Amino acid sequence: MKFKTYLAMGIFSNKTSLGISTKTKTMILVLGLFIFILLTFSYFRYQDMSKENKKIQLFYGQQIQNIFEISIENITSFFINRAFSNIHSYGVIKAIKQKNPSLLKSLSIQRFEVLKHESSYLKNMIFYDNHLNHLVSIGDYKFVNQKIKMLDFSNLKPKYGFFTHDNQMTYNVLVPIFQDKFLGVLEFVFSPEFFSKKIMQYGYGKGFIFISKDKISPQKNGIKNGHYFLYSQEKFKPIEKVFLQTAPLDQGKKYFFDGNMYISHAFDLYSYQDKVIGKFVLYQDINSWQQKFKYTLYQTLFFALITFVLLFFILNYGFDVLIKRLEVSNSDLKSKQQELQVLNATLETKVSQEIKRRMHKEEEAKFKERILLHQSKMASMGEMIGNIAHQWRQPLSELGAIFANMGVLEEMGKLDPEKFNQKISEGENLILHMSNTIDDFRSFFSTDKQKSVYSINKMCLNTIALIDSAFKNHHIVLETKEYEEVFVDGYPREFSQALLNILGNAKDVLLERKIKNPKITLKIATLGNRVVVSIKDNGEGIKLNPIEKIFEPYVSTKEGMNGTGIGLYMSKIIIEKNTNGELLAYNDTSGAIFEIWLERLMGT
Repeated sequence: MKFKTYLAMGIFSNKTSLGISTKTKTMILVLGLFIFILLTFSYFRYQDMSKENKKIQLFYGQQIQNIFEISIENITSFFINRAFSNIHSYGVIKAIKQKNPSLLKSLSIQRFEVLKHESSYLKNMIFYDNHLNHLVSIGDYKFVNQKIKMLDFSNLKPKYGFFTHDNQMTYNVLVPIFQDKFLGVLEFVFSPEFFSKKIMQYGYGKGFIFISKDKISPQKNGIKNGHYFLYSQEKFKPIEKVFLQTAPLDQGKKYFFDGNMYISHAFDLYSYQDKVIGKFVLYQDINSWQQKFKYTLYQTLFFALITFVLLFFILNYGFDVLIKRLEVSNSDLKSKQQELQVLNATLETKVSQEIKRRMHKEEEAKFKERILLHQSKMASMGEMIGNIAHQWRQPLSELGAIFANMGVLEEMGKLDPEKFNQKISEGENLILHMSNTIDDFRSFFSTDKQKSVYSINKMCLNTIALIDSAFKNHHIVLETKEYEEVFVDGYPREFSQALLNILGNAKDVLLERKIKNPKITLKIATLGNRVVVSIKDNGEGIKLNPIEKIFEPYVSTKEGMNGTGIGLYMSKIIIEKNTNGELLAYNDTSGAIFEIWLERLMGT
C-alpha cells in the first residue's frame, strides 16, 4: 500500500529498475542545476541591486555637495558685488581714508539692514583700515577677526572661507578696499547654518557641521565625535546625542542605529587659508532601500519555490511520458535500422543517379543560358544590320554621284585623265570606308573570348561608333563625358555587347515614347579603385515596380513585339558573372540611369 502511494506521488513510475534509476538521477541533476541557476541569479540580482543602490547614494551625495558648493559660490559672489557697491557708494572711501568709524557706520547701516533683510543669516559687516586694524562693526554679533593680520591682500583679491573663533564657526567674505592704493578690508560674517537650511530646502534632509577639535576649545556640554565637535545651536534629545557622538564622519559609511540604517555623505570645510577646519555631514536614511531589497529577495525566493515545485511535477510527468515514447521509439528504431540496412545496399546507386540528375540540370541551365546569349546576339545582329545600312547609305549615294558625274563629263568631252584619276580615287576612298565599317561590325561579333587589359574609354567610343549613324538618323544627341583614361582587366567584346544592349534599349525607349529633343549621356568616372560607366537618358524612366525586374529574362517595357526581354538580362549576366562587376538601374527626374561598376587597374 505504501509503495502504491509512493507511486501516486510521482516519485517513481511503474517501469523497470533501470528506468527508475535513470529517471531519478536525471531529475536530481535537473533540479540541482535549477537550484544552481537560481542561486547564481539571486547572487547577480543582489549585485545589480547593490550597484544600483551605490549609484543612487553617490548621486544623492553629489547633489548635496553640488547644492553646498553652488550656495557658497552664489552667496560669495553676491556679497562680493554688494561689498564693491557699498565701498563705492557716497562717502565710504573718504571715511575709510579718514578712519572715521562713526561716519562709516552711518553711511553703511542702511545697506547692512537691506542685506540683512535679503539674507537673515548675515551677522556682521566689519571695516578694517590699511593696517588691518578694526574700525567699526555693524551687526549684533560680537566678533572681531584677530587673525586678519595674518592675511596677505597684496594681490587685491577677495578671500572667503569658514572661520572658527570663541567656540563659534562662521563663513566670512573679505573684500579688499583699493583706490590707487590699499585702504583696508570690508568683511561679511555669516552663520554656517545657512548652508544646512539651503540643502533642506531641496528636500535632502538635515546636515550637521563638525569643527576640528584643534580649532575649538573643549565644551562642557558639547557633542564630541572622534576628533571633531558638533557645531549647533540646537538642543538634542539624549538618543540624538548618542547618534551624533557615534555616527561615522567619513564619506559613504553605513551606520546601523536604533533599528535604522543610515549612510553618511561628508565633505570638508575649508578656511580662506585653504585649510580643512571641519566637516559637513548629512546622514541619509536608507531603510526604504533595505526594505525594498528584502522584499525583492523574498519575492524572488517565493517565485523560485513555486517554480521548483512546478518543475518537479512537470519533470516527473514528463519522464513518464518520455519513457513510454522511448519504448515506442525503440521499436520504430529497430524497423528504421532494418530500412537503413536496405538503403545502404542501394545508396551508391541512388547517389550516382542523384549526381547524374544534378549534372543534367546544370547542363540544361547552361544550355538555356547559351540560348539566351545566342538570342541576344541575334537581336544585336539585327540591329547591327540596320546600323550597317545607315552607315552605307551616305557612301553609296556619294559613289553614285561620282559615277553620274563621270558620265556627264564624258558626254561633254571634259573627262581628261587627271579628272578621271581624281574621281577613281574618291570612289576608292568611299569603298575603303565601307570596307572598314564591315570590319568594325565583324570584330564586334567575333567569338574570340580572351581576357585582356583594355581601355574603357576606347571600348566605349568604339561601341558608340557602331550605332552613331542610327542615333544621328533619328536625331538623338549622344553626349560623352570622360575625365581620365581608365584600364580594366576583362573581356572587351562582352563589355561592348553589354554597353550596346543598354544604348540600344535607351534609343528604342526614346523613339517609342516620342521624346522631344532626345538625349543620351554616357559618363566615365572613377571612385577609388573602381570605375563607373553611367548611361542616362531623358526617356521618362523605367515604369516597373520594383525596378530590378528590368533585369529578369523575357521582361520588356517595349510595346507589342518590339522587345525580346533578354538584352538587359544578358547585360547583367555579362557584367556581374563574367567581369565580376555590378550593373544597377534607377530613375531620376528626367529618365533612367544605368551604371556599370568595374574594378579598375591601378597605376596604369
